[in-house]
Amino acid sequence: MYETMGDDVLGEELLGEDDATVGAAVRQMARRRMQVPRMLRLPPKQPWRQGQLAPGVHTPGQGLIPLPLVPDAGGGVFAAALTTINFQARPQKPFHAERLLVTVRRSGAAGTIILCDTMFVGTDLQTAEIGSFDVEQFGATAFGVRLSLKPAEPGILIRLACRANPAPAGADTAAVAMQFLGHYIG
Repeated sequence: MYETMGDDVLGEELLGEDDATVGAAVRQMARRRMQVPRMLRLPPKQPWRQGQLAPGVHTPGQGLIPLPLVPDAGGGVFAAALTTINFQARPQKPFHAERLLVTVRRSGAAGTIILCDTMFVGTDLQTAEIGSFDVEQFGATAFGVRLSLKPAEPGILIRLACRANPAPAGADTAAVAMQFLGHYIG
């Protein structure tokens, strides 16, 4: 017989006039088949699956989550023998830090201030000028201390280099915990 390929009907020139009309009818039927969408109606998603494409596969979105900053020495406790500590994190999803939360607990009569000397996202300094600031300005009850750090890609190091000034005397200590609140994309 003949084959259809796009709009051409191979072998049509070999057929007579009546047969050519049959070829045109076949082409018209093929066009109709391509225009009719064949869709399968899916049942509505259950309420517990609204944020998922499939079980375990979440839709792309954004969330506000904490990113704990882990001290590299002394468990975050400043003492006479330990006056500098780096607090750092490597987010596993793209992360945009917006709020630093700091807790400082002192023991003894320490008049120590915990200063942040540098704040980096990757290799980018996140302060307008090189200088130190008191981390307790970012306490949990602080108002109007929102930040907008450079977004960090997964695995990029976020680091705050902190020091005690003056160094705690004798057995005095200052325990510090830090975390960022921010948005992740994913």
